[in-house]
Amino acid sequence: MVKDHYKYRVFKKFENANFKVIPFPTSGGGKKGECRPDFIAGNGHIRLVCEMKDVSSFPIRLKESDVQPVKIFADYFSALGFILAKLKRLKTWKLFKIEDLAKIGKNAYLITEETWEMGLPLKDFLNKSNKNQIN
Repeated sequence: MVKDHYKYRVFKKFENANFKVIPFPTSGGGKKGECRPDFIAGNGHIRLVCEMKDVSSFPIRLKESDVQPVKIFADYFSALGFILAKLKRLKTWKLFKIEDLAKIGKNAYLITEETWEMGLPLKDFLNKSNKNQIN
């Protein structure tokens, strides 16, 4: 993976906010039927598990295979599970709690323009986490 890849730029934002980041090199891949989230991060007070989506337009569609690993790893590590999404034209990363995502059908989730407004900007999350204000 190239160091300028968007994931590394996001990891650097977490590291600058005193988080340690563990990326999964085979996230989404791995063995057949064994998906992983993109990364786990923690700062001694907060642990989170994230799947990242960098897309061009709404709606942002998530498959069960995107969301389920976040749920599993968050539960295992007693962490918060998030989808970290960005629209290329907006250039703002936002965090979405798994339980706040709209489920459509049996195996899919959706982030719409309306849902987008409910997301927590990454910058705000990192500022609050440094002040230990995340619940």
